[in-house]
Amino acid sequence: MQTSFTHFVPVHTQTTEIDQSQNPFKSAVVIKEKKTQQLYELIDGAKNIEDLTSLMHMSGDEVVEMLQSLLAQGYINLRDEQGNPVEI
Repeated sequence: MQTSFTHFVPVHTQTTEIDQSQNPFKSAVVIKEKKTQQLYELIDGAKNIEDLTSLMHMSGDEVVEMLQSLLAQGYINLRDEQGNPVEI
């Protein structure tokens, strides 16, 4: 795992937040894999990838794989330490 990559901060996309605000009883995000759902729930826009890896007690490669899945599904975006969007 690249060292510079670990400092990126995952954030939930606005689409999922809007969906949730329109119906608070409906989960806007359906993630079938339990570990990936746990990771998604830990994403708060403040923790970087290194923090999330530590909290998940998993390897960096495993966490990055789950983050890539969430990115591909449009559930999250990545930001750098200054809050600027990051494209990978």
